[in-house]
Amino acid sequence: MVTKEAPDEQVVGAMRDIAEQLVNATGGKGYALFIAVKDKRANYISNAERGDVVRALREWLDKTSGALDAPAGPPEPPEVRDARLAYERRCVDIGRTLSRAAPIVFFMFDFGDGGNMAYFTNIPDARGGIEQFCRQEQDRS
Repeated sequence: MVTKEAPDEQVVGAMRDIAEQLVNATGGKGYALFIAVKDKRANYISNAERGDVVRALREWLDKTSGALDAPAGPPEPPEVRDARLAYERRCVDIGRTLSRAAPIVFFMFDFGDGGNMAYFTNIPDARGGIEQFCRQEQDRS
């Protein structure tokens, strides 16, 4: 028989603290953070609706599968490119800070303003973990 352990209160408290800090760090943008803890189980926090996060992650999985083989699209206007690059740099800066404490996968979502998404990870098979998360969420619904 498999039993589900109650979440470690220390982990729950730390996740709550991180969530509060991320709201400020991301400037209110949507985010999803997966943190691997001591038993390699991933903890997940986000300030976005779970369904929206799953849809965004599935879109990311679709767009990044075979990304190196995809033909280049039309060039972005400089102001769009510069805004996207600043967004991606912010995500990487936050991700690097978070990764000092634990293995992570960090996503930032800009649902309303152009649909930007950026991510940072220090986990070797982060893509596999995100695929697993999306499958589990599909099974929940």
